[in-house]
Amino acid sequence: MQREERTVNQHNAQNPGLPQPARRLIAGVASLASLILLSALFKWTNHNILQLAVWLTAAGVSGAVKLRFPKVEGSFSLGYFVVLAVIAALDFPETMAMCVVIPAVQCYWRPLKRPVPIQVFFNISNYVLSGACAWLAYHALEHLPADPGLAAHLALAAAVFFLANTGLVSWILSMVSGRRVIDIWENSFLLVFPYYLAGAACAGIFAWKIDAAILLAAAPALFLLGLLYASTRAWIRKLT
Repeated sequence: MQREERTVNQHNAQNPGLPQPARRLIAGVASLASLILLSALFKWTNHNILQLAVWLTAAGVSGAVKLRFPKVEGSFSLGYFVVLAVIAALDFPETMAMCVVIPAVQCYWRPLKRPVPIQVFFNISNYVLSGACAWLAYHALEHLPADPGLAAHLALAAAVFFLANTGLVSWILSMVSGRRVIDIWENSFLLVFPYYLAGAACAGIFAWKIDAAILLAAAPALFLLGLLYASTRAWIRKLT
């Protein structure tokens, strides 16, 4: 799911001019993301066009699916689900390609308000940076004396992606709105963290079965994700 992911659209609609600290943060994140993408481009070796097309299609579809939870600010997508699956199944350059496609689709597919370029740059840069951190975290465990297994890899990658992605969004929204970072993070993201973990489990199913039976794996994975979505909605209603 992205982020499920919140953009700065509604805040910029009320405050067209971004404060300087926010502009500097966006510039810093965009610069770092540009270096990451340049590095990925030089490492590109995948010549399997069909495989790449399938993953890019999945990335586009996941970015277009936007979910909303009751009492939770912002919308969320299934984009991170594809990112985690790609981290486990493909190489770094392909992961970065998905991290560009997903937020681009999120920004332009039926938005409540048409985003301005700086919003798009931030969302794409945030996704690239978060995806790169998650990829490094996932593969860092390979250097341990004993590999802890796919579940541990995906759990760590999901946690790192969640913290990096939602942390940056909360930070920029804090600069724009004047609210505390921790308040925005708790109200927008913390309540749906179980849904991120469920997505990591589904991504594990895809990564495990990707070469042998992706169609057989898709049905139970999506079913589980749907159940977790309904369960999380009920949990949030009960707490609020």
